[in-house]
Parts: sequence; C-alpha cells; structure tokens
Amino acid sequence: MDEAKHLECEVGEPLFKVEKVAYDAQKRPIHSSFLHYPANRVTFTIDSSNS
Repeated sequence: MDEAKHLECEVGEPLFKVEKVAYDAQKRPIHSSFLHYPANRVTFTIDSSNS
C-alpha cells in the first residue's frame, strides 16, 4: 500500500520490475537496485541489433 502511494498508482496496478547490478573492473558486483515503474507510464525498448 505504501508502494502504491509512493508510485502514485492503485494497488494491484501492473508494474515493471527492473533489477540492476553494477560490477567493478574485476567483474565483482558492487551495487544492486530493484526499481518498480507503473506500466502505464513507461515504455521499454529492446535493441538487439548489437547481438
């Protein structure tokens, strides 16, 4: 319920959950974050042309 208030959305509304991990030069994880975005307010684009 607090999350919905902070995100300014309704309880039960769809969310995108993004998990990010940052690594140092030795490829050790040094930071992680979990982000939530209301699905009706974001657009994610996947560019696979560099694969």
